Amino acid sequence: MWEGSVMRSLTSRLAAACAAALALCAVLSASAFGAYGVQVTAEPADPTAGAHSDLTIRLAFTDPSRDLKDMDLHLPAGLLGDPHAADLCTVATFQSDAGCPAAAQVGTVSSTAAALGIPLLVEGEVYNLQPRGGEPALLGISLAAPLNLAAPIKLLSPISARAPGGDYGLDSAVRDVPNTAIGLGFLPLPIDVTNMSLTLWGSKAAHPTLKSSFLVNPTTCKPATTTANVTAYDGSKASGSSTFTPTHCDTIGFKPAVSMTPTSFTADQPAGVAAQVAFPDGDIGGRAQSQVRTARVVLPPGFVLSAGVAADGLEGCTDAQFAAKSDTDPACPSLSNLGTVSFVSPLLGELKGDVYLGMPTADVPMRLFAYARKGDVRVKLVGATVPDPSTGQLTTVFDDLPEQPFKTFTLTFRGGDTAALTTPQTCGDAGTVTGSFEPFSRPGTKANVQSAPVTVTDCAPPTFTPNVGASITPTQAGADSHAVINIVRPDRQPRLSSLSMQMPPGLLGHLASVPMCPIDQARAAACDPSTQVGTASTEAGTGPRTVALSGPIYLTSGFDGGVAGLAVVINAKVGPLDLGRVASITKLSLRPGDLAIRADTEPLPTILGGVPLAIRSLTLALDRDGFMLNPTSCAASTLDASFTAADGQTATAAAPLQATGCENLPFQPKVTAVLGAPLANPSLKMTVAVPAGNANVQSLAMALPKEVGANLKALSGACMAPQFATNTCPDSSIVGTATADSPLSPTPLSGPVRIVQSGSTLPDLVIDLSGFTNLRLTIHNSFPGGRLKSTIDGVPDVPLSSFVLDLKGGGLLQTVDVKKICSAKPTVEGEFVAHSGATAKVDAVASLPACAGAASASYRTTASLRGAGKGRTPTLSVKVRGSKLKSLRVTLPKQLRLDGKRLSRGGTVAQGGKRISRKTAAGRRALRHTKRTVTARTTKTSTGSIQIRLAKGALRKGKGLKVGKRVTLKLRVTNSAGKHKTITVRVKARK
Repeated sequence: MWEGSVMRSLTSRLAAACAAALALCAVLSASAFGAYGVQVTAEPADPTAGAHSDLTIRLAFTDPSRDLKDMDLHLPAGLLGDPHAADLCTVATFQSDAGCPAAAQVGTVSSTAAALGIPLLVEGEVYNLQPRGGEPALLGISLAAPLNLAAPIKLLSPISARAPGGDYGLDSAVRDVPNTAIGLGFLPLPIDVTNMSLTLWGSKAAHPTLKSSFLVNPTTCKPATTTANVTAYDGSKASGSSTFTPTHCDTIGFKPAVSMTPTSFTADQPAGVAAQVAFPDGDIGGRAQSQVRTARVVLPPGFVLSAGVAADGLEGCTDAQFAAKSDTDPACPSLSNLGTVSFVSPLLGELKGDVYLGMPTADVPMRLFAYARKGDVRVKLVGATVPDPSTGQLTTVFDDLPEQPFKTFTLTFRGGDTAALTTPQTCGDAGTVTGSFEPFSRPGTKANVQSAPVTVTDCAPPTFTPNVGASITPTQAGADSHAVINIVRPDRQPRLSSLSMQMPPGLLGHLASVPMCPIDQARAAACDPSTQVGTASTEAGTGPRTVALSGPIYLTSGFDGGVAGLAVVINAKVGPLDLGRVASITKLSLRPGDLAIRADTEPLPTILGGVPLAIRSLTLALDRDGFMLNPTSCAASTLDASFTAADGQTATAAAPLQATGCENLPFQPKVTAVLGAPLANPSLKMTVAVPAGNANVQSLAMALPKEVGANLKALSGACMAPQFATNTCPDSSIVGTATADSPLSPTPLSGPVRIVQSGSTLPDLVIDLSGFTNLRLTIHNSFPGGRLKSTIDGVPDVPLSSFVLDLKGGGLLQTVDVKKICSAKPTVEGEFVAHSGATAKVDAVASLPACAGAASASYRTTASLRGAGKGRTPTLSVKVRGSKLKSLRVTLPKQLRLDGKRLSRGGTVAQGGKRISRKTAAGRRALRHTKRTVTARTTKTSTGSIQIRLAKGALRKGKGLKVGKRVTLKLRVTNSAGKHKTITVRVKARK
């Protein structure tokens, strides 16, 4: 289409040259004769649109007292001539005595002139001359001298087109018209021309010496104006114009055709593609076909933009560089070149040039700049390629094309490894090129055509074999690390639709150490930078060359049952094309039993801004310091991945991962125990703590003091196996609570402890922990050597700040001899096995506050302070355990500052191991503060423990807070009797 407009412009130049030459003849005949002026009449013998009609231009000069020197003739747009309709005569032959042969003649000229005062009719011919240099066309006008008293006057009339920036109509320029001739006696003979008539031939039928029809009328039925501008030897200027209106536009033919080459392509590969618009039928009913005003060409489905087009870089050509309205070569950068363009015109033959990617505008993201040149003829067109946002199918549009004819216009998108297009993935009939064209003759109407089908062959075997690789740095067991996961999909395989990854047990993330991006913001690709935990990079495209894209990875809040999520936000900006930001969401959940991370992606993006991504590789680098944590087990393990293709195929792959240096990990668990009232059936609170940096506990066996046994009466309330299987256990089976606190978790896990009769001699204790995730642990009980021994196996490879088992008094336990219990030293004996393989034995003498008679005055405290590292927000947890607690007040040191505005969001209170809901009125009153203190009150009459936790910005760093430094907290504990006790606690600030 675009090439056709270039051809038309060339044709128009040639035709203009003819007209200009004829005008030159008229000018040569005319001489100054008084007041200077010119009257113009230009009309075809047949005004029918597209007709091959003779065109006669008459010029009448008035008051020729000034002799004509120069003349410019401007023909209407669409009035064209075909220089191939007659033989070409060289300039040398034209200017010789012999002159041009009749086969080169394309018109006639006649003039009424006065020589020696005698009016005479002078006639001559117009010839089709060989252009010089870069001229599109050249006419020669040979006019006999009056009475043949001198040699013929011969003038050259070069043709140019009003382009770029104009209407591509033809102009003819005549310069230095002589006003004398050599007469008898070789004396100058004045020649005064009063008028002249120039006729350019139309059809071959009327002029048999033509090879084919020469002139053609415009194919639009709007007024067509011919203008002559003349200049006399004394500098005087004059102009005149004449208008005619073509007719019968409703009956003019219009049969464009489209085609695509090649017609057979290799599947799913970059390819060079040429789309051509042509008018193969030539004239219809003796009239030229209408010229094209608007062209819209749609490639077959599956022929889409290739991401690899930008593998070597991609730039855009600015409007200033292309200079669409300037008759200069464009200065577009080489990296903006997308292919070539070719116009075949009846006037000049073939014009060749390039197609550039134009800088986008707000309305047109992908503009095309087409430029072609032959000699002095330049054609510049601005179009657009519009990809379907869902399928990527391409539509190329050129509006308001110049009113010029063409035989073919071919737009070729470059091939090779960085081709602009890629082919369909499936073999067979790929469909057709379709075109919708609006003619100049009938604005608003459309001619819809399509090409012959193209085929796609050589499909790859239907295999789907993506792979996965993974690494951790450093590999030291238990160390903070950076993890890198790399997904690769071989070329010419089905596109990735989704993937799922199961991490090795113990490879975890510090969810409590990073703010989470709300999932709605994550889906909108609008996460705060503080939530970033890594960087993603991807390679996209088909064939050997791909384009690299990258973007951040954010930690998101949990959704759809997950504990958290990852948002991979790819910035899809390739050179000047900004396709936007796309967020790919992955749900993170924990596998029941070992709490290993499972990552499940939502459907992966396959197209963005109409450009198919064709993901070949995806690398996820989780490299935020302090976020990832290695397992404390050095057993060989794997990262297991499963993949789903867009066509439904599935595949699996695994990447080996193994921590090292387990022998370097310390393992020093600590145990405390408290036997509480009533002494006959005591409560038991047992706490296991593992220092930071130690290997994680895999199993533990706790032998209870010999002074305490099982209360057989309590077994009657056990949950039976069928009840347990259907989650219908009675409340009587609950014998206590348990709480697990991990530095990785944003909140502790807690839940009931049930006695469950599973068929063994002694019932088991089943702990159902819940919170940000759920975890079930089973305690198997036995009586070796007459002592009650409880064993827990399969503890997840997760660091524990503390694990508290709190069995209610008056329930499961029974004192062997109440009278002797207070004088004894009941000892809990623990045996621990770490995931690193290390073992430890720990004994702990249980305290007996009921024996002292002052339980309300005896308190145990624990405190932790984290987030002292650079760029982190501190969190503080303080817990007091005792009897009949009513309130706890914490006075902060100078190293910590309280943010009262954020306390409502980041401050929590727990009583008896259960968090108090802030949604209730009592819960809102449970936490109060002053400038330096925070006070928590139980919502009950009293409780056995009160915990204050300050997080989510409730605390800010004060002067001197550093990692490893100890700070002093002052606690004031009040019991239900109103008695107070002040306790000083030193806590070490950690990273």
